[in-house]
Amino acid sequence: MKLRLGDLKQQGDQFSNDCEYLAAIRVYVAVLRRNPEDYETRFHLADALARYGATRAATQVYAATANLCITGGRPLIALIACQVLAQLGRSAASQLTRLSVLYGRGSNRLASVGARLNACSDDVQVDARELRRECSVSDLIDDAARIGGDLTAVGELPLKFFPIPLLSELSPVTLVRVARTARVHRLPAGKVVFREGDAGTSCFLVARGKVRVICNGDHQELATLSDGAVFGEMALVTGMPRSATVVTTEETDLVELGPETLAAMGDELTRIAPALDRLAQRRWMNNLVRRNPMFQVFSDQERQQLLQRFEAMEVPRGTVLIEQGEQPRGLYIVVHGEVATVRRAPDSAPQIVERLGSGAMPGLDAVVSEAPAATSAVALTATTVLFLSGRFFRRLVAAVPEVIQAVRTIPPPLPPSAGREISHAC
Repeated sequence: MKLRLGDLKQQGDQFSNDCEYLAAIRVYVAVLRRNPEDYETRFHLADALARYGATRAATQVYAATANLCITGGRPLIALIACQVLAQLGRSAASQLTRLSVLYGRGSNRLASVGARLNACSDDVQVDARELRRECSVSDLIDDAARIGGDLTAVGELPLKFFPIPLLSELSPVTLVRVARTARVHRLPAGKVVFREGDAGTSCFLVARGKVRVICNGDHQELATLSDGAVFGEMALVTGMPRSATVVTTEETDLVELGPETLAAMGDELTRIAPALDRLAQRRWMNNLVRRNPMFQVFSDQERQQLLQRFEAMEVPRGTVLIEQGEQPRGLYIVVHGEVATVRRAPDSAPQIVERLGSGAMPGLDAVVSEAPAATSAVALTATTVLFLSGRFFRRLVAAVPEVIQAVRTIPPPLPPSAGREISHAC
C-alpha cells in the first residue's frame, strides 16, 4: 500500500499533537527518507524527539535543521533552531556565525532575486511497510538521529538568497548579537500575538506559518501574512498603541525584535530605521486603501491605479494644509497622524473645531464645490497625508458619482476638543 507524503506528514503532526511522540518520530523518519530537503519535517522530528525526552538526538537534528536552512535560504527558521539549541544547552555559535556571514551586510550571496528550499513534495508516494517495520525504541531514536542529522542526501541548494527583512542591513558581528537576543515565539493556531490598543515596543518577523491581521474587534481583516513578513513595526516607529490585532491561523514561529534586541544593534540601528519607516508607511497606505470607503468603490486593480495618482507627503507639526477662506488646492487624506480643523475669528485665538485621524478628508466639501474653505486644516502632529489635485478629484466624482456617497460614510472625528485654542500650532 502506498501513502501520499502530504497525508503522512499530517498524520505525523496529529500524532505529535496527541503526544504520541514515538509514532510521530516513526512517520517523520519515513518522510525524510523520501524527501531529505523537507526542512519542516526535519524540524518537527527534532521537536518530537525533544518532547519525548531524547535530548541528545534532538540536538543533532536541530543542528542539522539550522545548517540546512542557513544554506537553503530559510535563515529565520535557522535562527529559531539555534535558539532552541541554546535552550537545550548546546552551543549554536558555528551556525550563528555562518548565518551572519551569509545574510549580513556585504554578503555576495544576497540578491533581490534569490531562491529558497521548498518543503512541498506532498504527492510523492511512500510504502506503508516502512511504518510497520518492527524495532526497539532505542533503535528508533538512533535511526531518527542518524536520518535527521544527515544532510548528505540533500540535493542542490540555492546559490543566491533573499535578504532577511531588516536584519540583512546589519553587519555580521551585529547580526550575531541580534540573533542571540531576539525572542522566539513558537505558537499554536489561534494564538493572539497582540491586540489592537496594546502598547507596542517591538516588531515581529514570521519565520514559519501564517498570521491574520484584523481590526475593529475582528470585523475587518487587513491582511494575512506568511513566511518572511514583518508586522508590528507601526507601533515601534510611532510609539503609539497597536493599530490592529494579530492572530495565528496555523502553527507559527515568530522572531521578536524587542528593546533588548534593538539595543544590541547599537549604532547600526540607524541602518534599519529607514527600512522600518518604509514598512510602516507601506502598511499605513495598505490599511488606508482597505479601510477608506472611497477606495471600496473600485476594483483592486483600479484602486492601485487611483493610488498612483496621489502624492504622499510628510508634513511637520503646525503645517497649514488648508487656509480658511481660500479654495483648497486639492483633496487631502490623512494616512497617519492628527489634523485639526481650525476656525479663526477676528479678535480671538484660533479654535479647534474637530480633530481628525487616519482616513479623514479635511476640506472635502470645499474641494467638491470649489468654494472657499470654512475652516483651516492644521497638522497637530507630524503627519503623513495623501494629496490628490482638486481638478482630478472633481473629474473622478463626475465620472463615478458613488465616490462622493462613499466618502460621506467616513467615520466621525476623533473625540472632543472643540473650542480648544490652537495658537501653539498656528
